[in-house]
Amino acid sequence: ERREVQEFLRHLGEDDGLATYGEQEIIQQLKNVNVYVLLVSDAIRRWYVTLECRSCQFKEYQIVDMDDFDDFEEKVKGMKCLKCGTGNYEIVEKEDLIEVLVKLADDAKARLEIISTHIEEGEILLRSFGGIAAVTKYRTS
Repeated sequence: ERREVQEFLRHLGEDDGLATYGEQEIIQQLKNVNVYVLLVSDAIRRWYVTLECRSCQFKEYQIVDMDDFDDFEEKVKGMKCLKCGTGNYEIVEKEDLIEVLVKLADDAKARLEIISTHIEEGEILLRSFGGIAAVTKYRTS
């Protein structure tokens, strides 16, 4: 675990384009099959939520802390569709973010490492990078 996080930090420090972090960026790189190693903190507690417009069926995806989900549900009631601008969203699916990442990593043939917050590197991953980071196969812009 330590070695994996240290490798990510080395790539980040060298600015060689092979280190990436942030939920949306990681999901995009997994969909592009450009992740070599996916690092996920064992302490992240987030939902991957699918919203759908009641008018035009446009889908939007949001990541929400599990502790904030009740407030998010209330917020969704007042949100307007990003595509048509008139429709209201409804929550059509809620999945554990870790499970979504595991599926995407499997599809992308990426190695998945669950990193414990009981080690210093695990705390760094959680506090500095939101608990999700990756070493990519190819440079990202």
